[in-house]
Amino acid sequence: MKILGKGIIIRLMNHDDLPSVYSLGKFYITDSSFNAETLAELFTNSDEYSLVLARKNQILGFLISEISGKNLKIRWILVNPSMKGNIYYNELISFIIESHKNFQISVDLDENSIDTINFFKDKGFIKVASTVTMLLK
Repeated sequence: MKILGKGIIIRLMNHDDLPSVYSLGKFYITDSSFNAETLAELFTNSDEYSLVLARKNQILGFLISEISGKNLKIRWILVNPSMKGNIYYNELISFIIESHKNFQISVDLDENSIDTINFFKDKGFIKVASTVTMLLK
């Protein structure tokens, strides 16, 4: 868990968070694989690592990833647009990088999402084909 201030924390996602995560994500994530069933399946899979950005019982954002060996793939990351600025995205990414230093971390991005690609480049990711990848040693 990481305390960010203003009562906002980053913590591991738990089963009780799933309805709120889905409710937030369904409005903003256009990936057709983001649905309640897939979310529940990923959560029950022992090879997932998911975080929530929360204030008390309110979910403000999340990062959902899958782990295979020493590879961690970020599936979805979202912060409620009402939370201004990239600071919370930065905090979620920094948290996962710090907690998985010996992992190769990757995320698939739309090649037309220039702002998103630049965000990940600023965090140390490099573009490999249509995937932005970062290797942590």
